[in-house]
Amino acid sequence: MTDQRKHIVIISAWFFPENRVASFRLNAFAKYLNKDKFKVTVVSLNHAKGANQELLFDDVPVYREPYSTVVRIRKQQPGDSFLKHKLYALNNKLVSRFFMYDYPGWTKAVVSRLHNIHKKNSIDLIISSYAPVDAHLAAFAFKNEFPEVKWIADMRDEMSRNRFLSPQAKSKLAGIEKRIAANIDGLTTVSAPILDDFKALLNNSSIKYKEVRNGFDHDYPPSTNFSEQFTLLYAGTFYAQIKPDTLFAALTSLEKINALEGNWTLKLLGTHRNFNVPKELVKYVSFMPPVPNDQAVGEMMAADCSILIHPPMGTHGVYSGKLFEYLSTGKPVLALVDIEDVAAKLINEMNAGEVVDFYDVDGIKKAILKIYSDWKEHNLPKVDPEKIKKLHRKYQVSLLEELIDEIL
Repeated sequence: MTDQRKHIVIISAWFFPENRVASFRLNAFAKYLNKDKFKVTVVSLNHAKGANQELLFDDVPVYREPYSTVVRIRKQQPGDSFLKHKLYALNNKLVSRFFMYDYPGWTKAVVSRLHNIHKKNSIDLIISSYAPVDAHLAAFAFKNEFPEVKWIADMRDEMSRNRFLSPQAKSKLAGIEKRIAANIDGLTTVSAPILDDFKALLNNSSIKYKEVRNGFDHDYPPSTNFSEQFTLLYAGTFYAQIKPDTLFAALTSLEKINALEGNWTLKLLGTHRNFNVPKELVKYVSFMPPVPNDQAVGEMMAADCSILIHPPMGTHGVYSGKLFEYLSTGKPVLALVDIEDVAAKLINEMNAGEVVDFYDVDGIKKAILKIYSDWKEHNLPKVDPEKIKKLHRKYQVSLLEELIDEIL
């Protein structure tokens, strides 16, 4: 019997088993798209030498294609030496500046794989996910040959409007955005401000747009435990302006007056050691290695407060992937952020913690003391469970499915 389902192919450099937010997003696309309506195939990057090119993920075939191992973006890891960290950062900057592709050779391999897939089972729609831009370039090349195939560009981040990129990189990406604008049928991204920015930038009324947030992907009930020692947790890395300086300033000030009574700890999960811990706080701060996402969620559930750090950077639309997992635990979030951006608004809407301007050290102190007092009294935020359900990746993928139905 002929398979009547629509065939969707996802192109992403990041996919299972890679342990990062970008992978989790695309994993969810493959996992939660309705398999009664859609046949799903994934084409990804073969990150590990010697790994099998083909695997199954939730009954979805995944093809992992090779790339140049010489000229390429190199992934930095917590625990890298200072020298290695700097060399990799320089390498990545040079590759981004002087090469069209982040992973030379991969786009060509992806297009070849798409031809093979299309020959065996016609593709109805492609979803390509940025970054890197190689995924969009592969989709563009294939769409040029098969214009009847529909194309959704998934934007996890801004492209040419990313303020951290060099002028050369922005110029390169602006050219690619023009190609995308003339060829895509739909565009998804992680937040409404970034979506609105792409609408204005691409200026094509025939494109259909949809906000598809990252969300969380587990079914654990909210945690109601309270640690014997007040436990703060930060999950992730620090980079650029995202540093714990104002958090440390607040904690140091509280420590001088013994406000937390010496009964606290700060756990840094999967964090690069690219900053200094004040000597007054060293005995309270512990570094934990990166762990699989399920274990990371377990650590969040066990903590008494999760910390989100993202200073104002002149742009809006930044949730940070771990925020949704923080919210899913039922524990209070301490957010040191741009109080006008989406993360602050979501936490306030959920009544899920304390939101403070990143630079307001006095405000951070007050917020810590409020959460500490609630911990001592065994009080948790009163969060509406129905609102939390809408942050699950399953619900977010249902929004993607609405877009696919509209396009097909």
